[in-house]
Amino acid sequence: MPVGREPISATFSGNILYVNNSGEKSLSLVLMANPLLTSFSSNTPDGTYSEKDSIHIQANFSQNLAPESKMTVVLDNGKEIIL
Repeated sequence: MPVGREPISATFSGNILYVNNSGEKSLSLVLMANPLLTSFSSNTPDGTYSEKDSIHIQANFSQNLAPESKMTVVLDNGKEIIL
């Protein structure tokens, strides 16, 4: 998109937008969008389990989470667990 005599270009890399004005001046913007939960997966077979049983659950997000991040999940029985 030309502005005056200088064309402006923009590129994305991850969540950073790089804006360049003919190589003379540039600006980097970090977009701080919240990660989105994209899916759950589990290699534990379907079935009925007791409180002492372990079930492996993996939550997949649209981007990396901050270290020590936690999320609360509500199960079909109404109980909440923290992942």
